[in-house]
Amino acid sequence: MNLSATPEEIERKLIKGLREKGYKLTSQRLEIISLPARDRSHPGAGDIFRKVRERMPRQAFPLCITRLIC
Repeated sequence: MNLSATPEEIERKLIKGLREKGYKLTSQRLEIISLPARDRSHPGAGDIFRKVRERMPRQAFPLCITRLIC
C-alpha cells in the first residue's frame, strides 16, 4: 500500500479489491476496513477488534478475524 495515500484512497482500494473478489460489503466489513486505513500504526487484530467492538458491541472476535483474513 502506498504510504503517501490518504485514508480515503486506501479504503477505496480495499473496497474495490473486495468487490472484484465477490465479497459482500457488510457494515461489519466496512468498519473493519476503515480502521487500519485510518490508523498508520499498523494495528494488530486485537487492536482492531477492540476498536470495532466500541462501535459495534455485538461484534464477535472470531468473526472480526475472519473478516480480516478474507
